[in-house]
Amino acid sequence: MSRTTKYRSSKTREETPLLFVMGDGESECKYFDDLNGMVKRIRIRPRELGVTGWQKIIEKCDGHVTSREVDLKHGDRLAIVTDEDGRYDSDSITLFQKECDRKGYELMLSNKSFEVWLLMHYESFTVPYTQNELENKLTEHLGKEYRKSNGIPFNISMVRFARDNSERNLPGKSNLDCFRTNPSTRLHLLIDDILDKE
Repeated sequence: MSRTTKYRSSKTREETPLLFVMGDGESECKYFDDLNGMVKRIRIRPRELGVTGWQKIIEKCDGHVTSREVDLKHGDRLAIVTDEDGRYDSDSITLFQKECDRKGYELMLSNKSFEVWLLMHYESFTVPYTQNELENKLTEHLGKEYRKSNGIPFNISMVRFARDNSERNLPGKSNLDCFRTNPSTRLHLLIDDILDKE
């Protein structure tokens, strides 16, 4: 007997697990929307956060859970994909992580930004870049100007390459490790789970 979850629209959900990705901006949403088209056993629903500050991010995610758009009690997952880019300190990362753990949300930090993850699709690097340098490097690889709203073209092989590069750059697995390591991202942990479902 399959599980169904009632939504406000009274439609029922399929059994395929849902990964609800709350991203900082359009580059995260574009990437996970494209990735959703490449994987079959998990549905990825990206949403733009549109807020800053960890407390506001938690509130925004709570709204999606309260509205039953995502149902954590029945196997759905909610991942927060956010950038370090100077907006956090170690204390706020610790509090953010603690609140995510309490609510069952997965926090995936990138240091300096999500563009670290995107650049890892093309190259392995350990030198910290500024945001402008990251975007310029992506422009070089693309052969045209990188625009967040357009994202990057990629395939599953490139995702695996990025995952491997990300694993090498992050000595630990915590968000605090990521906060202390530039460049790094925890996205390989989320991607591992997505690729495992294939």
